[in-house]
Parts: sequence; C-alpha cells; structure tokens
Amino acid sequence: MLEQLALGGIRERMFHLLVKLAEQFGIKEEGDLYKIDLPNSVNADHAAVSAYFTNL
Repeated sequence: MLEQLALGGIRERMFHLLVKLAEQFGIKEEGDLYKIDLPNSVNADHAAVSAYFTNL
C-alpha cells in the first residue's frame, strides 16, 4: 500500500488521505461512510472547499 501511495497519482493520494482523515476525525455514519466537516477543519466556507474539489 505504501508503494501505491508513493507511486500513485495525485487523485489516488488525495483519496487515501481523505479516507484516513475521515477515519481519524470523522463521524461514522451508515456502512463505511464517514462525515467530516472539512470546511471547519481548514477554516474555510463550504463554497471554497467545494470549488477546490471541483478543480481537482
């Protein structure tokens, strides 16, 4: 897995980082879903965070 992260593209690395953050700081919901308040975590509004992810 570490090799995959090291050699993977930015999309895969971002995905794994978000999963790790969700597991560590998120609130577990149904099944394997987690809820994490990213805007609050980075002191930004929802629109700014949404725009950032749209541009990825």
